[in-house]
Amino acid sequence: LMKVCPERAVVVDNEIGYGRNGEIDRGARDKVPYRQYNSWTEAALENAAKLIMNARRIAVFGLGNSAAIAMDAAHKFLRLGLDAQSCTDNHMQAIIASHLDRQSVAIGISHSGSSKDIVEALKLSKIGNAATICVTNHAASPIVEASDIALFTKSDETKHSILGMSSRIAQLTIFDAIYTYIVINS
Repeated sequence: LMKVCPERAVVVDNEIGYGRNGEIDRGARDKVPYRQYNSWTEAALENAAKLIMNARRIAVFGLGNSAAIAMDAAHKFLRLGLDAQSCTDNHMQAIIASHLDRQSVAIGISHSGSSKDIVEALKLSKIGNAATICVTNHAASPIVEASDIALFTKSDETKHSILGMSSRIAQLTIFDAIYTYIVINS
């Protein structure tokens, strides 16, 4: 089940962290105190929110269970007056991504982190120098490699259910936190 940091309402992954040199450290939880370990998640969330609030254009990509999350995120950003759109069709994602530039942010949502079309959309976005952000459950995944900033959820449900309920709640929580940051800081 997902873990939520009660002090910040930010979803954190209690199994993956980063070492001093930025490398992935699967045993981070056992090596550092919780508050210190969680700081990388807070910094990543703040950096993502800053990129989004300063972007000229925001594209949010999601497929399958993540499609509704992409639509919800774009809706939140639109309510803030940001130029945001969601795209849940893989062909349109490639077209939109190929037109993003350095003033744009591309956000890819994939619980597994292995959705080929979402990863490809982020890679295409990088060609135009767009900033890329991903929301995923798996640090050792292709989507993380294609992203400038990775935001992690914690959900083991895919082993037990095809509904994806807790992963969607975790993803929504991340976008709610970004929305709240932007409201407070704009």
